[in-house]
Amino acid sequence: MGSYYWPWARWGRLWDCTALTAAMAFADDVIDAMDYETRHVALDQWHATAEERGAFTLDEQCDQLVKRLARGFGTYLAPTQFERLIGALKEPSYACVEAARRAAEGTDLDSFNAYMELRRDTNGYAFHEMLIEMTLEVDMSGIIGQEPMRGLLAYDAERLTALDGLMTITKGLSEGTDSDNLVFVLAGMRGITSLQEAVDAAFDFAREAEKRYRRQARVVLDSTLGNRDDVRRFVSGLDGALAGLIAVLPQASRYSKPGG
Repeated sequence: MGSYYWPWARWGRLWDCTALTAAMAFADDVIDAMDYETRHVALDQWHATAEERGAFTLDEQCDQLVKRLARGFGTYLAPTQFERLIGALKEPSYACVEAARRAAEGTDLDSFNAYMELRRDTNGYAFHEMLIEMTLEVDMSGIIGQEPMRGLLAYDAERLTALDGLMTITKGLSEGTDSDNLVFVLAGMRGITSLQEAVDAAFDFAREAEKRYRRQARVVLDSTLGNRDDVRRFVSGLDGALAGLIAVLPQASRYSKPGG
């Protein structure tokens, strides 16, 4: 799996990042297997003590594994980068708490952008981005919050979220009107009643997201940042990781089987 996502990685980093990714994927599967009502109750109970316990995931055994693996990264990452990793590991479960709360209360997000931001966090985009840095052995801590790099990562998150929505359409169909899949959210917000029209709208959005990313990548590479070897490698890594996801994810059960 990891060799598809990060083919440039040295063996040690590849092993560490693949192991951590597998643990986080299992943690996501635990949450994903629950129906909405059960998920809300379980996440609410977990969240009540998660911060004081330093918990990352809902499943206790998986949480201990993630903690042990994360400590290993602390032996070679710079302090600021390691702190970012810890925050990225926490983000998906905490975002799932918010998503489950909204689902239980029947609270709609007030805009499409708000939906995309929440999906970015539940999908673990910050972790995805950290993995690219760690496998490339670069540290973008000093520039990811500044333009034009900040804009590039926003557009990269947008195209990945769009891709995830299209690739999980089978799962979305199994959930029906309860689905938070991109296709059904677009349909609801635009008043689309035809499934084919909704899928077409999602594809159109994905294509436009890719165009926005490409334009911003050019801005980054044409700026003074583009003179830096680590930045050029990182921008190339964003595309490489996306290609790996496209190659691997269709083989996963959650992307190929109803209710998976």
